[in-house]
Amino acid sequence: MKIFLEIFPFKANAKKGIAATDIPAAIDTWLKKFKHHSCIAGLGIELEYFGKATDSAAAVWDAQMKSHRPAYRLFLRHYNPDYMPPVYRGKGDLIFINDASEGTIEELNKGFAAWANHFSPTACAF
Repeated sequence: MKIFLEIFPFKANAKKGIAATDIPAAIDTWLKKFKHHSCIAGLGIELEYFGKATDSAAAVWDAQMKSHRPAYRLFLRHYNPDYMPPVYRGKGDLIFINDASEGTIEELNKGFAAWANHFSPTACAF
């Protein structure tokens, strides 16, 4: 069995007193904690509360994760393709997850197909 860890980072929000999540530090924290488990396949970042992933941010996150183990894979998760890095694909091993769940099966399938076509040949999951 292979397991992906996932973090839910936040952007800073001064009005709510929320500090921005230091994503590279969070990557280190969780991968160091579970490094002895051979089942860990990589790490994911949920973009819902963080916002859009830039190419430069995704490259930093991917490099930080791979500094622990080069075979680890990074996944990014959101239902809007605009939240994914526009160009960065790592070494072709990123995984883009569309977590849309509202709509008819036909609407969801149409959206999932559009997602896969948009990010092809990068791995996608739903």
